[in-house]
Amino acid sequence: MLKRISFWVIMVLITLFAGMLYAEPNINPGKWEITYDTEMPGMPMKMPAIKITQCITKEEIVPKSNQQPGQECQAADIKISGNTVSWSLICNNPGGTTKAKGKITYTGNQMNGQMNMEQTSMKITTKISGHRIGQCD
Repeated sequence: MLKRISFWVIMVLITLFAGMLYAEPNINPGKWEITYDTEMPGMPMKMPAIKITQCITKEEIVPKSNQQPGQECQAADIKISGNTVSWSLICNNPGGTTKAKGKITYTGNQMNGQMNMEQTSMKITTKISGHRIGQCD
C-alpha cells in the first residue's frame, strides 16, 4: 500500500513540475506600446526615450529592439521561465556587430525589463517598459 501511495505522489509531483516547465508567461497578446529608455555612461546628455508599438503574441514574445536605420537585428536563444522571457540579440550595422542580452517580465497587460548591449568599449543599458493598448491590426 505504501508503494502505491508513493508511486502516485511521485506521479503528481512529476506532472506539476512538467507543467511549470512548459507554462507560458502571463501575457495578454495584442498591440503593445513599448518604451525604451537608454543610458550610456559618459554621455553629456541623457538620450530621449523611444516609444514604439508592436503586436506581441505568444509566438512573437520578444519586444523588437529599438534599432537604428541600417541595422539588422536577430533575437536568438529565447528562454521562458515563469513570466520572464530572456534572449540574446545580435545586430549587424555599418559600424560592426552589436551583441545584447535582454530580459523582460510580463504581468498580464504590463511588461518591464532591461537589455544590456556591448559595442566595442561602450556598454549601453536600455530599460524596457510597456503596456497593452488594444488588439493587433
